[in-house]
Amino acid sequence: MATGVVLQQPLRLAHLLAEASNNFLGAGFVWSEPAAARRPAANFTEYAVKVVYVLQITPTTFLKPDLQVV
Repeated sequence: MATGVVLQQPLRLAHLLAEASNNFLGAGFVWSEPAAARRPAANFTEYAVKVVYVLQITPTTFLKPDLQVV
């Protein structure tokens, strides 16, 4: 199961960089459970969280740092 949210133009909303029109901030959460055929697994459940930011610098260049914790 997975879910997430996206905030478009967060820099413009924060009044930091009004020129940045093609940027977004996203966050997601994942929960999974291994199939019964794969057990015994080290863990019966797995969780992951991811945060990503994308800033378009030029028409063909993007800056995209992200953080993922599993």
